[in-house]
Amino acid sequence: MMEAVESKEKEKIEDAILKYVEGVREFDFDKAESSWHPQGLKISYDSDSESLRTITMLESRPSSKPTIKLTQKAEIKSIDFYDNASCVKLKWQEKRGDVSRIYVDYISLIKIKTDWKIVSKIYGIAEE
Repeated sequence: MMEAVESKEKEKIEDAILKYVEGVREFDFDKAESSWHPQGLKISYDSDSESLRTITMLESRPSSKPTIKLTQKAEIKSIDFYDNASCVKLKWQEKRGDVSRIYVDYISLIKIKTDWKIVSKIYGIAEE
């Protein structure tokens, strides 16, 4: 019985992440943002100022589609959760023009009523 509940919750978490991924890949930001809590934060480290930079998902929305060829694919590497908290490791492969990069997102989600919502994301970037 408990395994069935865990499997169902893991599916819901995966669905939220995949909706976010699809929205980003399709440049459908309403779709991507539907997986986020409105106050959800993207957090990065600014090595120049040695400080954390936080921005909401809505503030990070690009103003237009890229003008150069962009391809992206993402793969869920792990999902961990307990009760109403979850952490997902998501690996992106991106090619923008002639530059290839790997991004790894560490995404935190909270279960709100019956839905899982992204509340924060930190990430690392490496050029291939």
